[in-house]
Amino acid sequence: MTKKIGRNEPCPCGSGKKYKKCCGQNTPLDFSLPEDVLTGTPLDDYMRLYQELDVGSPSLQGPAPRVEPLQRPTLLNTDGQLMRLTKVFFKVKDKDALKGRLSALKGFTYDAKEKDWTWLRKTKKQAKTFGKMVIARLHLRGDRLIGEVNSLERATELIGRLTFELGDLLAYEKVESRSIDSFPEPTEEEIRKHEEEQRKLYSHPEIREAIQKQREDYYLKEWIRTRIPTLNDRTPLSAVKTDEGRRLVEMLLGEFEKAEGRRPDYEPRFDFDRLRIKLGLPPKKN
Repeated sequence: MTKKIGRNEPCPCGSGKKYKKCCGQNTPLDFSLPEDVLTGTPLDDYMRLYQELDVGSPSLQGPAPRVEPLQRPTLLNTDGQLMRLTKVFFKVKDKDALKGRLSALKGFTYDAKEKDWTWLRKTKKQAKTFGKMVIARLHLRGDRLIGEVNSLERATELIGRLTFELGDLLAYEKVESRSIDSFPEPTEEEIRKHEEEQRKLYSHPEIREAIQKQREDYYLKEWIRTRIPTLNDRTPLSAVKTDEGRRLVEMLLGEFEKAEGRRPDYEPRFDFDRLRIKLGLPPKKN
């Protein structure tokens, strides 16, 4: 279903002018867009869609195009899906039976201290060498099981998995989802609470081990065989065979280590000397 923008309606670009005297000068009047895009959607989301329309060059007599909203990045998760903070709600029929069977599902780990489950698996776009990633976190609240994911696609996947595996113990109820752009800037208290949650998450040995293995496999097995523009489209393994190539690889590794040093102290670190040794370069540490 579509909704037309009339000649005398306010222009959706936010200029405050009528559509016919603004962007309508360069596009067919009353062009259509999906109605769900125009209804209840933040202006920044609409402007991203508007940017994708081939509306031609702006008129010299028209207003200068607004570029600020278009500069906001589109955040994607490791599956390449648009990130949305999403909760999935299930009605629980038998709480005690659910706890045992959910903990026994492949990829699901129960934390007795936090009283929640973590679903770990390889993401769809990961290489075979990648380790597992956190796909969802689940916890019981009263007679509900609530799953937290970061995209609508993962919400659909979680619903399908739990309904198939545990359909006799729970029933899907609803999904609540919010765009990342719809959230205000976090307060200092919210930042502090988020850091505490991250510390708890990274304190789990299974999660730390999975993340560490993912990074090790990526650098030691995949990155060294990837063609990199900075290395003149050579792989690191090939580049280190020349003096200039070794200099460029060392420069890249130095940047990686600077970024590693900026990680929070509770996140697992990667020792780039292991990568240097793999590439036949001298380690920094003695």
